[in-house]
Amino acid sequence: MKQIHIIYGSVLAALLVIVPTTIVLAQMQVLSDLSIASVNVSENPITRGGDQEVFVAVVDNNSADDVPADGIDVMLTVSYASGMERKYTQTTDQNGNADFVFPIDASSKRGTFNIVAEIPGLNISKAQSFEVIPTTSEEDSEEGTTSEEDSEEG
Repeated sequence: MKQIHIIYGSVLAALLVIVPTTIVLAQMQVLSDLSIASVNVSENPITRGGDQEVFVAVVDNNSADDVPADGIDVMLTVSYASGMERKYTQTTDQNGNADFVFPIDASSKRGTFNIVAEIPGLNISKAQSFEVIPTTSEEDSEEGTTSEEDSEEG
């Protein structure tokens, strides 16, 4: 009786290991037919001190109509013009959309910010970029500084 119990326990343990692995493999096969349909920014260019919003749409390519894929984790990597990087994660809604909002600090370096949206664990990504520019008051003060320097030299 004791030997049967040990064998039964070993078989049960083996089944518990095999079944989840099979489920994960089947799930990965379904997820591999996903794609990132679009990555769009709300403002380009955007002034320093504002919030940038990024819209990512994920679709399931298994159907002829590219049905929105809900419940998919999307990671957004933002590379600032200064070289700093930030990562954000959202899950797609019932419309296949993941929306990200992040600040562009008033002291952020002007220039090109690159963003990459990806589905973690799969080789699926899409890139986009946007420009960060000074506010109107910063432009005015920079122009004022230049003209003051010019007048001192002249």
